[in-house]
Amino acid sequence: MHVNTRVYKHGGDSGGKKIRLDFSVNVNPLGLPEGVARVLADSIDSFAAYPDITSRELLTAISEEEVIAAGQIVLGAGASELIMAVAHAYAGRRVLLQCPFFGGYERAFLAAGCELHYADAAEDYLPEYDTAEMIRRLKPAVYVIGNPSNPVGICPDESIMKETVSSCAENGSLLLADEVFLGFIGDAKSYTEYFKSGAGIVSLKAFTKLYAFAGLRLGYALCSDRELADNIAMQLPEWNISVPAQVAGVQALKEKEYLEDSLSLIGQEREYLSVKLKELGMRVFPSEADFIFFESPVELYVPLIDKGILIRDCSDHRGIRGQYSCRIAVRKHEDNMQLISEIKEIVNGT
Repeated sequence: MHVNTRVYKHGGDSGGKKIRLDFSVNVNPLGLPEGVARVLADSIDSFAAYPDITSRELLTAISEEEVIAAGQIVLGAGASELIMAVAHAYAGRRVLLQCPFFGGYERAFLAAGCELHYADAAEDYLPEYDTAEMIRRLKPAVYVIGNPSNPVGICPDESIMKETVSSCAENGSLLLADEVFLGFIGDAKSYTEYFKSGAGIVSLKAFTKLYAFAGLRLGYALCSDRELADNIAMQLPEWNISVPAQVAGVQALKEKEYLEDSLSLIGQEREYLSVKLKELGMRVFPSEADFIFFESPVELYVPLIDKGILIRDCSDHRGIRGQYSCRIAVRKHEDNMQLISEIKEIVNGT
C-alpha cells in the first residue's frame, strides 16, 4: 500500500502574501454569467427555506443537457464532494490512479482506507498502453483518469480510451473519469460514449470552472447505470445542494451565448500565452483546457509571488517530472499581457 505523507496545496494559496493577479485558480475569466447573477438576486428570499431535497428542476435540466436519464445523475456540492462519495462507496478497496491527477483523489481514497497504486504517464504525460495491462494485472476496484488531465490539460487518445474501458469491463473495475474541464473543449470525446461497453463508468463534471461557480459549489456525476448512481448517492448527506446552487445551475445551462463567448476568448488567449511562453524558452504542453502547463528553465513561482502574481507550482503533483513545472489559468488579455511581461523580466534577470 502506498501512503502519501505530502501536503497537497490547492490553487489560490499565496501563503499570506498580497496577490493582485491570481493565475493559480482556473475558473472562467468572464466570471459568473449575468443571467445567473440576476436569478440569484431575484430569488434571495427563498434562501431561508430548505432546498428541494431531490433537486428535481436541476436534475431535469442536466438530464436534458446531457441526454441521460435523471436517475443516472448524482449531484454534489462541487466535484470534491462527489470524489469523496465515490471513495467511500469503494472504501478499503484497491485503486489505480492515472498520473498526473488532481490531488484531491489521493486525499479522498486514503481517507477511505483504500490501497493506492499509480500508473505513470508517457514523456508527454499521455496515458500509455501499459495502463490497460496494469488494470488487468492489479484488478483495481476503481481506475481514475482525467479527461483532460489536471494539471497538464491533455486528453487521452481514443485508442487509449478504448483499451482502458475494455480492461475495466473485463476486470469489473469502475472507471472514474474526471471530465470537469471537458466543457472547454468543443469536440472532445467523453467517456459517457462508452456507457454501453459493459464497464461501470462515472463521468465527473462541475459548474465550478466553466460557469465560475467556485463559491456556489455544484458538481454532478453521470453514471453508466442507475445502481451505480444510487450507490454513490447513498454516501452523500441530504439537502447537499443549496437553494442558490440549484437556482444558479438551472439558469447556467441556458447561458449559451456566454458559453460561446467563453470558449472563443479562452481559445484565443490560450494561443497567445502558449506562443509568448515558448518565445521565453518555456516548454509548453498542448493544453486543451482553460489552463496551460509548462516547464520553465528558471524558478518562477516565488519571484512572481514577490511581484503580486500567483501561479500554480505543480511540483507537488505526483507524476510531474520537471523541476520548475507550472500551471497558469487563461485570463483576460490585459492580465495575460502583465503575466508575460513579469515572466520576461524574471527570465532576463531584470
